[in-house]
Amino acid sequence: MKQLYKIYYSAILAFVLLNVPNISEATHLIGGEITATVTNCQSYTYEINVILFRDPGSDIEFGMGEFYIGHGQTIELYGDAFSSREVINEDSTYTVMTFSLQHTFPGAGVYTMSFRDFNRNGNVVNMRNAVQTPFYTETQLMVDPLLGCNSTPQLGGGIDPLAYTKSAYSMSLEPTDSDGDSLSFELITPMQDLEEQVEGYRLPHKFDIRFAPQPSSSSGDAAPSLTVNNTELLWDAPNLGGEFALALRVNEWREVEGEWKNIGYITRDFSVYVMDTINHTLANDYVTAVQQEVVKPKVNMYPNPTPGPFTLEIIEDQWLGGTVSIYNILGQEMMQEAIVLGENKYDISSASQGIYFLTLQNGDRKKTIRFTKR
Repeated sequence: MKQLYKIYYSAILAFVLLNVPNISEATHLIGGEITATVTNCQSYTYEINVILFRDPGSDIEFGMGEFYIGHGQTIELYGDAFSSREVINEDSTYTVMTFSLQHTFPGAGVYTMSFRDFNRNGNVVNMRNAVQTPFYTETQLMVDPLLGCNSTPQLGGGIDPLAYTKSAYSMSLEPTDSDGDSLSFELITPMQDLEEQVEGYRLPHKFDIRFAPQPSSSSGDAAPSLTVNNTELLWDAPNLGGEFALALRVNEWREVEGEWKNIGYITRDFSVYVMDTINHTLANDYVTAVQQEVVKPKVNMYPNPTPGPFTLEIIEDQWLGGTVSIYNILGQEMMQEAIVLGENKYDISSASQGIYFLTLQNGDRKKTIRFTKR
């Protein structure tokens, strides 16, 4: 029977490769997280690991991702910057790719480290337009000599990318914290950039409730559920086949002067492939069969990354009377103009490659878009 599952799994992957537009831009990342382990408390030196999980069945090469260490410049990471190893589970195989570096932070502070690749897998069904949505994961680290040494939490056990309809799915977390801090766990909406969630996201079991005929748990006597605790993530149970995205945040807590203080977190963004070995259907069949309202972004900047020219589209009149500004990574203002509704063309071809910030401001209302000049 397991051989049948593997054959069907390959068939779904083939469907993904053949039926998603612009799939050549995707990297087939199925997960990722960032950890930081202190190596010298006094000098604020850490070993940073960017850990990515990748579908080895794809013939699409890993492209370029951006790693932001929480201050200063962004590091561009290509596939050859990572070491890799293959993990073979009973029913599935995936590749673990790791980029490691020793880094000394400039001083005490809260550092939000992130990795961003510009396209997710195109066949993720529980968000809108996945193939044009960046893959993004972040970790927050508090460096404070008054707190003592602080490393981020770590999750062991790897991921389990394969689930089956009508069967309970679980992923063992095996969390550890070298400093003995307390940990809490929550499912969050996946992000596509700093403080920017993916669009149209539904938790997998909520997606089932909307689209699957008579969705139920594995026992058949309750609605599907999705829970997480300090040992496992449990989805009881998938009802539709397809690829689903989740984001798990592990919060770190330390008791300081009798009060519990949140001192950081790690985020594991990952995908689960659900095999429907009963009805042989995909969630995409239900999504495309239902008329859904397509919500056009009210502020949209494209292309991102840009070689220089780009378009800023604004369709919300609440920005009228405000300004649009562009800043470099050092916070220096490069341009400021009055906001005009509709399509606005800009060109920063003369600027050097790197990270820039486009900011809309009208009174107390403010929105910032981070983009890359290549």
